[in-house]
Amino acid sequence: MLSCPLASCGHESCIMCSEPAHEPLKCSQVEKQLVTRARSSIEECMTDAYVRRCPSCNCAFVREAGCDKMICRNCNALSCYICRELIANTSHFSERSCSLYSLPDDMTDRQNVRIAGVAAEKLAQNDVGTTELEGLVQMLL
Repeated sequence: MLSCPLASCGHESCIMCSEPAHEPLKCSQVEKQLVTRARSSIEECMTDAYVRRCPSCNCAFVREAGCDKMICRNCNALSCYICRELIANTSHFSERSCSLYSLPDDMTDRQNVRIAGVAAEKLAQNDVGTTELEGLVQMLL
């Protein structure tokens, strides 16, 4: 291990792989920082595909079944699950392209999952040969 000589820093890294100190693990057993960042980014995109936030109070919720008219459990605001906008009543669904009923894996969710896959592919191109990242890409596509 290599330690920074500055007392204010104290950062330790592995001489072999340049990753943060990871004793007693071997370099091959440590998830590389690029893979960790990519995994976090992909997980955030996947979460964004399913978790909605109330446009009024920012309270998080997930719709598992039922209609797309959402009532916030925190502030009772009405919002559309598809377009994520505040709505006054159900007339929103007849005046817009939003459907009052859709499957939980609606088009928006599938689109966000596809975007997460594309983001993972781009990250994989920056570090060719990262097997773990390529596996994540295949899982998403």
